Amino acid sequence: MRRACLAPAAVALAAPALAEKPPVVLAPQGDWEILIEDESCIAARLFEGDGEPHLFKLEQFGPSGAVSMSAFGPAFRPFINLQPTELRFREGQKLHKSNPFTAVLPGFDKGIVYGSVTPNWDELAELAAAGTPATKQPVELDVETGRKIAFVGFQQGGRPEVRIATGSMEGVFQSLNGCTYALLEKWGLDAVRLRSALRSPALLNSKKTWGKLRKAYRSNAQQGERGVIVLRATISENGTMESCALIDTATSGNLAPAICEVIGKAQFAPAIDASGQPFRALYIQTLKFQTS
Repeated sequence: MRRACLAPAAVALAAPALAEKPPVVLAPQGDWEILIEDESCIAARLFEGDGEPHLFKLEQFGPSGAVSMSAFGPAFRPFINLQPTELRFREGQKLHKSNPFTAVLPGFDKGIVYGSVTPNWDELAELAAAGTPATKQPVELDVETGRKIAFVGFQQGGRPEVRIATGSMEGVFQSLNGCTYALLEKWGLDAVRLRSALRSPALLNSKKTWGKLRKAYRSNAQQGERGVIVLRATISENGTMESCALIDTATSGNLAPAICEVIGKAQFAPAIDASGQPFRALYIQTLKFQTS
């Protein structure tokens, strides 16, 4: 019997632990490259550790306050798939704790893959703890958070932290925001209304829909598949799905039609612009999956 695990990429928080061993530092080699693809925007940069090349990549599939993140190279060989891993962007920051996938990228060795990370997770958690959660879902990367980034550090178990010396990523976040808004215009959607929107499209019958998505995945995925699905759908001003696609996935060909059929029958609250009017907008969801 095949079992499937399909869930939104999630965030857990933990108090920082004292580092017992010095970090493995990866130094930058060259400048950032911003790549505009048909379906996504990518920021990539090469780094070096012990004379070996490493690749660090950020990717977005539409305007969002979250970003997909991956890092590859020999420094990540000790990392184990789906094991608790701590992520931080500066000294003293509250840790992002989750279970990323491992993968191998030809030419760069082993690496880790985060389907979705919200860079200002610590600030959002503090607002929620104070009883004043964010009033609306962020529709772009927070540039001020990018300015504060000093490095990207990954630590798993008792092994030394692998620290990518990115420095400030203010300019990178600005470039990704501009790129994703340009993609939105290319797809025939209103970037100006989205930027000031009071609400993005929201799934209403989420519990029922998630049950159907898991069933669709079990019926159509190949045994032993694992990775990240990026679901992108256009939701009309009436809350109905106009189009649907699975992006950046190497899963079986039957999976996209099956999942989009479920989403097509789901109920959505449409996006609401600054004047309180509904409008057409993207619904983007990043999902981690694995079968056994």
